[in-house]
Amino acid sequence: MDNWSSGDTRGADSRSDADEYGGRPYDPPELDQEEINDSGTPEAQLPSELKGYNWGALLLGPIWGVGNRTWIATALFALWIIPFPPAIGLPLYVIGSLYLGSHANRWAWRSKKWMSIRHFRRAQQNWAFWGFIISPIIVFSIVTVPLWASNS
Repeated sequence: MDNWSSGDTRGADSRSDADEYGGRPYDPPELDQEEINDSGTPEAQLPSELKGYNWGALLLGPIWGVGNRTWIATALFALWIIPFPPAIGLPLYVIGSLYLGSHANRWAWRSKKWMSIRHFRRAQQNWAFWGFIISPIIVFSIVTVPLWASNS
């Protein structure tokens, strides 16, 4: 029986927080730190925990841009409706989408007021989820519909 269950407290002080947390010292989060939320302003600074790639913006470019009021993303929509030759339009769209994904969090943070960092992150996770669902369907349609139409 160990000293904890027997009621013997001798040596109880020798146990450290590191023992209880798998050898790592416990570092409690600071609860009194206020979250800085300057979203929705042109000068807004993107919080460090939101820096990174935005998969929803990459996969749903123009649609994501409208939903997040990031109008620069809607320029990709022009590549959908203006009849560019595929040799020009496709590379432009891919490069534009990659660029959009790398800058999207900053642009979306500045473009509208978010309730919190958590709210922003959840919204962008939803965009990414639906992007991973819808994009394969779109690609499949782009590839198979012309093949199907040419065989008709």
